Amino acid sequence: MSGPFRHAQDVNGEYLLRLSPERLLAPFYREAGLPQPEPSYGNWESQGLDGHTAGHFLSATALMYASTGRAEYLRKARTVVDGIARAQDALGTGYVGGVPDGAQLWADISEGGISPDAFSLDGRWVPWYNLHKTFAGLIEAHRSAGIVEALPVVLRLADWWIELAKGISDDDFERMLDTEFGGMNESFADLARITGRAEYLDMAKRFSHHVVLDPLVAHEDHLTGLHANTQIPKALGYLRTGEAGGGEPFSDAARFFADTVIQHRTAPFGGHGVREHFHDPGDFSPIFEDREGPESCNTVNMVRLAGDLYAGTGDASYLDYVETALTNHVLSAQHPEHGGFVYFTPLRPGHYRVYSQTENSFWCCVGTGMEAHARHGAYAYATRGEALLINLFMDSEVDRNGLVLRQRVERREGTHVSVTVRRENNGVTRTIGVRIPGWVQGLPRVFLNGRSLEAKNADGYVLVNRQWTEGDTLEVHLPSRPRFERMPDKSDWINVVDGAVVYAAKVEGPPLEGLLAGPERMGHIARGALMPLAQAPLVPAGSAHELVSRGEGETLTLQTTTGEISLHPFAQLHDSRYVMAFPQLSGSAEERLARLRERDAWQLGLDARTRDSVTFGEQQPESDHAFSGNGTEQGRTGGATWRRGHAPFSVRLMDWLRIATSLRVTLVEDVEVDYTVLVNDVEVWHARRGIGDAVGGEGSRVRVLEFALPAEARAQDPETLRVAFVPRHGRRTDRIVEARLLSK
Repeated sequence: MSGPFRHAQDVNGEYLLRLSPERLLAPFYREAGLPQPEPSYGNWESQGLDGHTAGHFLSATALMYASTGRAEYLRKARTVVDGIARAQDALGTGYVGGVPDGAQLWADISEGGISPDAFSLDGRWVPWYNLHKTFAGLIEAHRSAGIVEALPVVLRLADWWIELAKGISDDDFERMLDTEFGGMNESFADLARITGRAEYLDMAKRFSHHVVLDPLVAHEDHLTGLHANTQIPKALGYLRTGEAGGGEPFSDAARFFADTVIQHRTAPFGGHGVREHFHDPGDFSPIFEDREGPESCNTVNMVRLAGDLYAGTGDASYLDYVETALTNHVLSAQHPEHGGFVYFTPLRPGHYRVYSQTENSFWCCVGTGMEAHARHGAYAYATRGEALLINLFMDSEVDRNGLVLRQRVERREGTHVSVTVRRENNGVTRTIGVRIPGWVQGLPRVFLNGRSLEAKNADGYVLVNRQWTEGDTLEVHLPSRPRFERMPDKSDWINVVDGAVVYAAKVEGPPLEGLLAGPERMGHIARGALMPLAQAPLVPAGSAHELVSRGEGETLTLQTTTGEISLHPFAQLHDSRYVMAFPQLSGSAEERLARLRERDAWQLGLDARTRDSVTFGEQQPESDHAFSGNGTEQGRTGGATWRRGHAPFSVRLMDWLRIATSLRVTLVEDVEVDYTVLVNDVEVWHARRGIGDAVGGEGSRVRVLEFALPAEARAQDPETLRVAFVPRHGRRTDRIVEARLLSK
């Protein structure tokens, strides 16, 4: 059996088998005081998120075993469960995890020492997010791989937390949830359904984070500026909490969240966000300009949410999103040969993606990628009463109550689905249904054993009811033709889509710097030169019917203002620069090019001078740059996120080539400030403004300042520059938007 999904599953399986369970378990052994047979992996696994990959790996190997039945995946999963259990026994409290100095962290929290930030809790990098991967992996090992030893381990862990949390007030618990906590509400809701214990459902509700939940219950979209993948697992948890008996408001909040993100915040290929954050849904321009486009984690988790909503509601429209996201973003985020995973998928024309390496890269998107390509079969089929429904079109085989079907898929002027009965033992009349996607143009054509049948749309499916026999073949042709799709803001950028497949053009450009990521903290970002927006192929005004034609195989030909270009399914383009979103004319070509060149003049010059930069108030950029500070606040003014401090805060910027000459700071002015800007403890600026004005007043002027780097600051460390903002005399800083190291 072949096909892109089977290939992705196989490549993912080989990636998993190259990893050492003992190295993934090393942080658990270290925290439990046990010998470590093998050293821990590096990258995020030794930079504060130690142990998170073991949970992902456990989920992935359990799912791979459920999908394939191959014993080597079961052995890997058992090794991880056994290692976690051994570490738990050594600690003796029920707690287990790889969080650095985790036992002390939770002891401090139990005594009221809760100091949260978006990405840290009491100085540890998202410890609940980390621990959630252990919870989820143990639950998946029990649920999908039948490893009975996993359940008592996760129950002891859950009971440890329930006992510890009794001393935490509701207000302090809610403050704790300001730090990303993964899907802990989902895990406790799952345990409530598995065991029937009410205290687990109560804990799922405590992990609700009302700052996010309450607006969703009121059907209000307050997502702009939030870290996207912090919120999606919460929504999954709301759905599971509702299903476990928490009440309809939880389920309704999950539906509103999913509908809002899918309909108003998602690009045609299934991804969303810029630099991991939700941007203004009325302005998608950042997604075309930034090198840090939609994050793979977000889409993987949105697929889970949409798939679960379909399972709970029967609304097949959620499967349109699942199909789009899997076919385009998820498949494209795995290298088809070595299996490396992608973090960011830029939509900026002419940019490229970076791939993980098995021994070097342990980002969040590596972990979710391992799981995603072990879970494809979860969405392909469903049952409704006695009917067996074919939901996703992928070469595969399914066995439901003695009825064994083999599905084969071809794309030719649409999607051709062929379903053959391999075995039927029951001799009863059953219904087979094939989903009619939202992209179908015209009526499906249906054939049973070569004989044409009338196609009827029954709640989004072609349904055929009969007593099936071995060798019966049901063929359904789902017609489509190329079309243009725009972003939800209806801006004048188009994607070329045929059926569920988004197409892109391969383009030449500067070298693909860092194509294979190394062990460095920010190796997941495609740091190579940006190509000018004005060089993107410009599409004339008109429809896809006029401007797109089919080529050989799965290729399309697109007419641009400078000639025809070939397009390929985006998921098939790797190791290259590409254009997925094309500017289209809505006026004269001269006017459009002038606007694009204006953006290029501002952005490309600055980008070429930039050695390193950090955006404040955004979780991953601050975390990647070793943010440190308490007594600060985050916010958003216009389209800019910021951070300001009543106490010192700092970040670390890197200048590996040692050629930076200045520091550029972007800020929004406040009126009651007194602070200094230091580089490696050397003062470069002192701001004192508005003293004597009413405390708490704010200005709104955006300022961009550039300071020469003092030689004495470079003398301490020529490559690492600690940039600090230090309030004085009880005052505060401005709202700091960005710090950027520049060369001449």
